[in-house]
Amino acid sequence: MDINRIDETVKRGSTEIWEILNRSGKMMSIPHLMHLHDVQFLILSRNGKIPPDRMKKTNYNTTTLNFIGSILALKILDDIY
Repeated sequence: MDINRIDETVKRGSTEIWEILNRSGKMMSIPHLMHLHDVQFLILSRNGKIPPDRMKKTNYNTTTLNFIGSILALKILDDIY
């Protein structure tokens, strides 16, 4: 990790969709508690299925559990704070 490395620059107030796959291997075969700093997100889907709580448009998160082999689709909001 290089604290001075910047791979992406995102315009303040923009919204992005991220897909995150938990590819834990044999040594780390556990669900991963995922936390994003300085943004909130809305879970759009888990493995392509819309979660029941997605119907609430204000159900924003900073942390969620991502199971092994699971793909999360997240709407990242950086204008909440």
